[in-house]
Amino acid sequence: MTKWEYLSITVASTKTITIGNPRVHRKIQKINEIQLENWKEGLPFYEHLNQLGEQGWEMVYINESDYDSDLPGTAFLFFKRRKE
Repeated sequence: MTKWEYLSITVASTKTITIGNPRVHRKIQKINEIQLENWKEGLPFYEHLNQLGEQGWEMVYINESDYDSDLPGTAFLFFKRRKE
């Protein structure tokens, strides 16, 4: 029987405005409910996703809460990979 391990990621959004140009930045804030130090200065979100893919993780679920057109809220991502 195949055994799986799971990973949960909390993604937070921050907003910056540079001369009238608002930008939303998504950063990984927590991994398995553990807060990352200096998460706001961390790698861009897509780089984390690429690293997870290289490590064999597959995203199986995403849920974005408190969505608002100006600033998306927190997203919760769940991944799984075959347990070795």
